[in-house]
Amino acid sequence: MASREYKREAVGCVSVEPRQAEMYRRLLKGLLDRRYKVEQCGLRVCFPVTSVHEALKVARENGVDASPCERRFTPSRRVEGIGRLFPSLDVHSYVLVGDIALFHPRPGHPLEELREPASYLVEAMGVKSVYAKLSTVGEERKAKLVLLAGTDNPVTVHREYGLSFQVDVSAAYVNPRLGFERRLVAGEVEPGELVLDLFSGVGGHSIHVASLREAHVVAADINPTAVYLQARNILLNKKRLKGRIDLYMLDARYAPQYFKPVFDRIIADNPTMHARFIGVECSLSREGTIIHHYLVGGEEPPSLHVARLFEDEGCRVRVENTRRVLPYSPRTYIWRMDLRVEKPSRRL
Repeated sequence: MASREYKREAVGCVSVEPRQAEMYRRLLKGLLDRRYKVEQCGLRVCFPVTSVHEALKVARENGVDASPCERRFTPSRRVEGIGRLFPSLDVHSYVLVGDIALFHPRPGHPLEELREPASYLVEAMGVKSVYAKLSTVGEERKAKLVLLAGTDNPVTVHREYGLSFQVDVSAAYVNPRLGFERRLVAGEVEPGELVLDLFSGVGGHSIHVASLREAHVVAADINPTAVYLQARNILLNKKRLKGRIDLYMLDARYAPQYFKPVFDRIIADNPTMHARFIGVECSLSREGTIIHHYLVGGEEPPSLHVARLFEDEGCRVRVENTRRVLPYSPRTYIWRMDLRVEKPSRRL
């Protein structure tokens, strides 16, 4: 079985000159597709990336001579090993959060078929716990999990960009694939801004912002476990924070009763329930406020649809940028719409 050839996929990549390769590797950070090995391609070095467009942008901003490409890469040892042992398994259907692996099985997929690869992750790769994540439920965005192998302990420490996040994968939403997205948004913040993180969870957006900028972040979430964990994470990263974070346990629907429309920027990362809170986002905005509004949509950017939803709340916005963040399900994606408020609605 060990001799079975693992299928090599054609993936998007960026090629650079060898003298710039090590510097570029450090710059890529969350954009490097770690499912595959970086390889020599002719006289250049090819990096498999999760977004060719964003990787080229990083190169331009840092003076790296880079070109887009597409090629078949050798899988990393992690992917190659599990792919050879379990060729019928979609080896990219799980994510690692600290020392916990989360499988995302398709609806109706027999969980028993995942137990053997789950045991492999525990025994051969040192993973502590492996769960099947069946769904995310309720306003607190808790996960419905089934233990597949290892210790039944959903608490771990996840690290991204030098920051540490204590998480409970059963009780608070966490998605390590959004690390680069969080960093991108944090990089948009200007020093001195007042930022509202409306669905802050364990502190992903808030802590990234405060680690990069001398900004004031107001973070709020309805989930008491998430708020508790974010408080711990603020302390965990205290030495890395340049900005200030004020933390509230609060149902976002009632935020206009507590906060005035004074924010320079609002991060509204709740894509599956986005429409429910547009009125809240409008009422907390002033003219010129930037809203990072997340939603689930199709293959084309839903710019006009989102602008109309805001218009229906009496809030005129200009769509300044759209970004397809991640696949969500077949032919649907998580999108981020960057909106500038031109005319805010009346306070709720």
